[in-house]
Amino acid sequence: MFIVESNSLRDERRQYREGEILSQVLRMMGKGAEYRYIRTSKELGAMAQEFRKSRFRYLHMACHGAYDGFGLPLDTVPFTDCARIVGPVIENRRLFLSACSFAQPGLARAVFHSYRRRERPSQSTDVAFA
Repeated sequence: MFIVESNSLRDERRQYREGEILSQVLRMMGKGAEYRYIRTSKELGAMAQEFRKSRFRYLHMACHGAYDGFGLPLDTVPFTDCARIVGPVIENRRLFLSACSFAQPGLARAVFHSYRRRERPSQSTDVAFA
């Protein structure tokens, strides 16, 4: 699994890194995992290209989401930009999102349309945290 994570500046100071923990757990289980932390949309593009070149089948994005995009510490990435960056590199692969409010049907349509895939996206499910 190729994990790309980004947090708010506040969470960076707190050193919250769920993606990093996930990558450590996967490696402890003998599974392949790469972890990358990003702060800008330019870095997102670079990580998308690293994922494209890798043999990993799964791209896991852990970030702060909104109803129309997601936030990076130094940038905001709307659905259309995310689709343009990530869509072309996930054909025949899977995208997992761990982000508040980011897993929206509009994002799924934009990403899947970006590489004209006929497969239907799976259902998104809200997870309630106590």
